Amino acid sequence: MSFDRLDYVMAIAEEQNMTKAAARLFISQPALTASINKLEEELGVKLFDRQRPPIKLTPAGVLYMKEMSRIHQLQFNLKAQLSSFARKKPQFTIGIGKGRSQFWLPILLPILQESHPDIQIIVKNGNYDTLENTFHSGSIDIAFGSLNFSFSDADIVEEPLSKENLIYIVPGKLGIIDDMEYGNCSLYNPFLISPSLLNEQPFVCAESGNSYQRYLEIEMNKYGFRPGDIFIYDFPPLAAQLAGRGMGIFFTSQNLCEWERLTLNSNVYFCTLNNIMPNQNIRVYYNRNSARLDLIHEVISIVRNHVIPALYSNTASIHEIQSKKADTL
Repeated sequence: MSFDRLDYVMAIAEEQNMTKAAARLFISQPALTASINKLEEELGVKLFDRQRPPIKLTPAGVLYMKEMSRIHQLQFNLKAQLSSFARKKPQFTIGIGKGRSQFWLPILLPILQESHPDIQIIVKNGNYDTLENTFHSGSIDIAFGSLNFSFSDADIVEEPLSKENLIYIVPGKLGIIDDMEYGNCSLYNPFLISPSLLNEQPFVCAESGNSYQRYLEIEMNKYGFRPGDIFIYDFPPLAAQLAGRGMGIFFTSQNLCEWERLTLNSNVYFCTLNNIMPNQNIRVYYNRNSARLDLIHEVISIVRNHVIPALYSNTASIHEIQSKKADTL
């Protein structure tokens, strides 16, 4: 199965412009248009609303991109696992959210692979509900994120890694924030917004089971606002980019905004509902009885010494804070 056209759909969804998407894909704009037209004809549905700019995914397009991405990941994992059987390599499986994996794994995996070329590394992506269930089944050696286990297991070890403050990305085109009032506010000095201004506004949301969605529901119940139109995507970086292009408000971490370079986007405002910002703790999870504890601890060390310093330069890691406290005792 070829996934070239999935790449085309994702590029158009992110760029919201055929010409820009074609340039990004290094193909001509007519060739891209012809390919999408043919795909829509084969599927019998329209994937994009192209009646007026910006180009937007239709509900069918959202479903296509979500399910094809899932199939692509399944195929990749299957090939990797079959390859490890052929070479008789032991497997080590890492569970991590889809959004986080895009930024963490390019730092983590090369270091791990260089140290252990004899091991087949498998990555299992998914929302956190999926990761929790997969971890509990024993098919994941180590997991990263902000999981919320619905069961108690004394064998599960949770170690804190860092903390992410959560923030609202508000598109300027919504017209609910005045430039003069926003002043010198920024990503790390967010604008204090009234909850009433968020009521009935369009939101770009992650699918159910994502940690951002879980925390947004807590905010909604606490401050009593309800979204208007909701656009649901299962890939947080894409949702952040779509919010940056004006599709709706997105509730996410400051770190994701930084990783996606949204600070360079002059068309969005970074906001909070309280001077004490909500946050999520990022942890590592593993089984204390695992036969691979040495490798698990090595992976954790790579994350602490390489991933966290590279991606959380503006956020002190919990490990560093705890170490400093210990030094003062």
